Amino acid sequence: MNNLYAIQYNTMTCSWCEEANELIKLCDIEDHRVCKICYEKYRESYPLRVEGCPYCKGNEEIVVVKIHIPEVELPEVQLPEVQLPTVIIHEQNDDICCEPDIVSMIIIITSMGFVFWVCILSARP
Repeated sequence: MNNLYAIQYNTMTCSWCEEANELIKLCDIEDHRVCKICYEKYRESYPLRVEGCPYCKGNEEIVVVKIHIPEVELPEVQLPEVQLPTVIIHEQNDDICCEPDIVSMIIIITSMGFVFWVCILSARP
């Protein structure tokens, strides 16, 4: 009788279907014997379970977080046609009288001189 028990023990059957199918070694514990067919059915039935030995991992599941962002329709806005401003490029010229900075200074100095002479002449001694 001891020999019969030893023969049964060495055949290594699946602990779920109790058939002598090809076993998957998912852990080192001898009593956790699961065949490929049963494990595939288990994975199909519980796709969110953590892969590995069903006995050791238990009912650990992968956490799936779904974020729903509502789609918002934005109204179509028609932009009016805008003409781009024309860019005038001032070309450098050797003529000092045409420089805009010099012309501005001449106008300012002349105005100040005019105001000075008006003040001097309008003051009576």
